[in-house]
Amino acid sequence: ETLGAGRNVVVDSGVQSESGSISMRARQGDVIMADESGTITSETGEVNLTASGDVVLTQVKTRGDISVTAENGAILDGSELERSNLSGGHAVLSAFAGIGTEDDNINTSIASLEAENFDTGPINLLETNGVSISGDGVTNYADGNIDIVASAGVMNVNAPVTAEGGGNVLLMTQPSRLLVNAPVTSMGGTVELIGEPSGFDLEEPVEPEDQTPAPSDIAPGPVSTGAMLLSTSQ
Repeated sequence: ETLGAGRNVVVDSGVQSESGSISMRARQGDVIMADESGTITSETGEVNLTASGDVVLTQVKTRGDISVTAENGAILDGSELERSNLSGGHAVLSAFAGIGTEDDNINTSIASLEAENFDTGPINLLETNGVSISGDGVTNYADGNIDIVASAGVMNVNAPVTAEGGGNVLLMTQPSRLLVNAPVTSMGGTVELIGEPSGFDLEEPVEPEDQTPAPSDIAPGPVSTGAMLLSTSQ
């Protein structure tokens, strides 16, 4: 099912598909899901949401993959309830002006994640289970932070996480393992890796030539790493 509009696409009731994909595109406006009543559900199909402006999310649910693109705007949480805005398999998020805001994260329940943000704003995600960072990883080219928190499962960092614009990076699990197998870098900010209840917290800059100790050298806790962890000052 494909829905398109020259200006805004407003979802004010439930959109459902048993197994097919759902695609929505606002060519000169926003994709807006009305709070609580506007939902998108597919049993196994892909869900693709694209806007030239903002994409405002309430609840997208599928067993398939999810793609959300805000070409000249932000990906925002439009729900007053603390529930998952995105539930599905692999999610690819791309925005120009932020994924979430500093004060309001995007709530997810997804298997794996790729994300990029280009001009302003943060990447701020709260995963309700566990998640793998995969594919092209997570990059913020703006000067905003990257905050990814998994509240109830393992976080596997299998692709780079990079704050190109100099923001801080926080990767945190509560209370589970944080497994870092790819570079985590801030070009000017700090990097914090926190695994609860007794994890590893990196707040001081690490020079590029310094290699994080092997897991056996880290104090007992749920964080292990096989990758370089960097925070460099410009």
